[in-house]
Formats: sequence, C-alpha cells, structure tokens
Amino acid sequence: MASSHSDGHRLRLKPVDRIRLDDCGREAFIAEYHTPGIPCIIEDLVDDWPASRKWTRDYFVTKIGGDLMRYNRVAEENPNPNQAIAPEETSIRDFIERIEKGEAIRHFGASHPHYDFVTTHPTLMSDVQLQSISNLVPQGNFLGLPRLDSRLWPWVSPYPPQMFIAGAGKLSAGHYDPDMSHTFHWCVWGRKSVRLFPFHPETETMFWDISTEDLSQNLSTELVETYPELKEIGGWETTIEPGETLVIPSKMWHFFKNDETSMGFVVRARSYHDLGGYQEFATGPQSPLATIPHFARYWRLVDKKERSFLGNLMAEHEKLVCQVTRKILALAWFYLRFKARITGKAQPN
Repeated sequence: MASSHSDGHRLRLKPVDRIRLDDCGREAFIAEYHTPGIPCIIEDLVDDWPASRKWTRDYFVTKIGGDLMRYNRVAEENPNPNQAIAPEETSIRDFIERIEKGEAIRHFGASHPHYDFVTTHPTLMSDVQLQSISNLVPQGNFLGLPRLDSRLWPWVSPYPPQMFIAGAGKLSAGHYDPDMSHTFHWCVWGRKSVRLFPFHPETETMFWDISTEDLSQNLSTELVETYPELKEIGGWETTIEPGETLVIPSKMWHFFKNDETSMGFVVRARSYHDLGGYQEFATGPQSPLATIPHFARYWRLVDKKERSFLGNLMAEHEKLVCQVTRKILALAWFYLRFKARITGKAQPN
C-alpha cells in the first residue's frame, strides 16, 4: 500500500490551532476559521454532552456490547471498505475485541439510517447535543432545512451523523467529503493523527492517486519523483486526543491514521444555503443520481415496516425516482443559467 520510508521526503505542514470556545467565542471562530476555511481543534465543544462522559470503550463493550452492528472487511493495500459486498453483522463487543486483535475489519458508516450503528440506537443520539454545533456555524436554511438537517439525504446534504471505529495503525483513505459539508469529527476514544490539505483542482488527481499513502511517514523518493508538487504542498498536521473535536472545513482533504484503536463521531454542517450553492453538490460525486442507486440497494435489505417514506420510495421505485430527480436537476440548472443571463453574473460551473 504505502511507499513511505524513514529516509525520504518529509511534508512541511503547519500545526492545527487548538481553541476553547470559552476563550474564542462564536464570532471569532467564524471569522478566524470557518470563513477562511482553516481547520482547528475545539477542545471543549462536547464537554456538556452526556456522551462525553458516558461513551467509553467499557460502555460499548459491557453495557451495549450485545447489540448488533454491521462492519466491512478491508484489504491491507486499500483501507476503503468494499461497499459492493454486503456488510457482515456481529455484536459490538465481538467487533471491538476483533479489531483490537488486529483483524482487518472496520465500521464505516454508509450514511444510511439502517447501516450506521449510532443512528440505529436512539439512546445514543440522545446523549449528544447537536445544537451546540448548529449554534456555532452561520445560520442559513435550504428548502427549509437548517445546516445539520439530514432528513432529505441523499437529495440534500449533509450526511446523517456517523460513527467510525477502526483498529490501531489503520488508515482512512485520504479524501474530501464530496457533499461539501463542514465536518466536526469528535474523537470519542483512542488517539488519531491527521494530515489536512486545501482543495485545488490542479492537485485533485494527485491526491486521489496517493489516497492510500501513509502521509504521517516520510515519503519515498519514488513517490516524490512521480509527484514533485509534494515538495511544495502546504497543509496542516495534528493529533486528536479523546474529547477533542477536529473541524474540517468544506472540501478539505483529510488523511486519518488511528494511532490507537479508536472511535470517532462525525457531524456535518451543510456549506450552502441557496440553489447556486447546491449545484456543486448536485453535479458532483454525491449527486442524488449517483447515490440513489447505492442507497436503494441498502433500503431493500431493510424490512418494509422499518423503512422511512423516502427510503421506501428508493427501494420500490428506484428507476422512477431517478427519472424524476434527473428532471428536477435539469430544471434547476436551466433556472440558474437563465438567472445568470438576466443578472449578468457568470453561469454556474
């Protein structure tokens, strides 16, 4: 997988700022980090959440260890779960014990209400206070939905909240979140390290090509010769300790490594609030036309009585839903082009 060596090239990265909201405040957070798109670690964001005291490793193993959860197998050369293969199921106690022994499996939330462990357990969601994140980001609705509202996913971002559990030494393939949301990654337990890079179209192909590299190590001479821009690339590096929340701005590349067996809880806040901003999401990798077939397959695995209204539509009428969605997106595109022509503004990309 990785081609890093101790005698190779070391990326020149800046440390991520650590802040406390008691000292920084909402206005300063928006001005210094959110608006310019700079990552930071908030040390006290979850201090008032019941989960910050309750969600220990022992709680998941002993208190709710018998509850079932789904997981994926991963290959050593590629940390991305193969979602073409149906996930397997076991108890959360068995899963945690197996990853602690080094088995190459991981819980990788598929942004699906009946797949991710945390969203299938209402008691877990009652332990978090997402309003503290809603109050932190700028206000703005889209189709009547506030920034964190995921009820219309996959038509409208953001993802539902997700939980990630992986073993020590395991990598999370480098990527940016193509739903364009701002990501709040709370390290529940177990230390993690991360490398972050701003998105630039000219480096996108390179980052996808090196997504399985361990960027916490020196890079091999061969890799740097193949991608000489790595010598000049800018970004950030940090270690996230339990209880801390890493804020990843919209469309920022992130490469995670689990220094210890760890659990992370991820909440996303939508970055756009109007139809123009929606276009980048709706035409990108997480376009409804791309994700509806994926989610329809998962919904068909769910008992009909347990499906949501939208989930049942996708499961039972996938082709019709895609046809209607395609027409709606086309109408939105023509509306934006017409509006741009009338106002004299540049047309959306």
